[in-house]
Amino acid sequence: MRYFWNEILVSFSIEINTNKPMIFTNFDKDHESYKERNFYYKVFAGYLFNELLPDYKQNKAVFLKLLNDQIGKDRCFGNVVDKNKFSEILNHLSTDELRVSFDFHTAQAKIKGADRGEMSDIVIWGKEFFISIEVKYLTDWTYAKDVDTVQERMFQIKNKFELEEGIQVLLLKEKKWKNNIDKMNQPGSNLKDLRDNTKYLLFPLIVITWEQISEIIENQFVKEFISNQLRRKNPMH
Repeated sequence: MRYFWNEILVSFSIEINTNKPMIFTNFDKDHESYKERNFYYKVFAGYLFNELLPDYKQNKAVFLKLLNDQIGKDRCFGNVVDKNKFSEILNHLSTDELRVSFDFHTAQAKIKGADRGEMSDIVIWGKEFFISIEVKYLTDWTYAKDVDTVQERMFQIKNKFELEEGIQVLLLKEKKWKNNIDKMNQPGSNLKDLRDNTKYLLFPLIVITWEQISEIIENQFVKEFISNQLRRKNPMH
């Protein structure tokens, strides 16, 4: 039995040394959850912001650069679309020791009389600044639920924790974003609501896509996992 476990440990060492992470390989849609939570947990906790990986600092830097590259473009919304201001925030976060958490609710801040709902699928905390990420994958976003309500909760948390500024990020599939653009002039368009209310936003909002996330990732196993997930359809529909 001792020799059996010695062989197992050797095989583990070989797998680690070849950088083949088991949560991203051997994709099988029948056993891989289609839920958004599973998707962003794996990519953000398992790779992009996993401080146990040797490439952690580089991964953090390229993600923040991706956000910075959207500033001033048509995927950036807010009352003061000032490239220097946003770049300053992201530069601060790039040098901070960040804390990353998932499914953050305002309830845990214990703000008397405040909304207790979810603020972030992913939240990245710096010393003075924070990023709240709303993730969509197979589902659609709405202005009322995923922007307006979320920003109210961000405002409550900003004041409670005495933070200087926050940024909201909306992460979705490229196909869904293009569909939002194509249907912007139709009744009930969420993108039209966002553009019409951009000057009233409490925090700047940046839209990025899963395809852009894949582009900044160098690890081929993670890229392949993202590609496989993006090809999936909701099995419940």
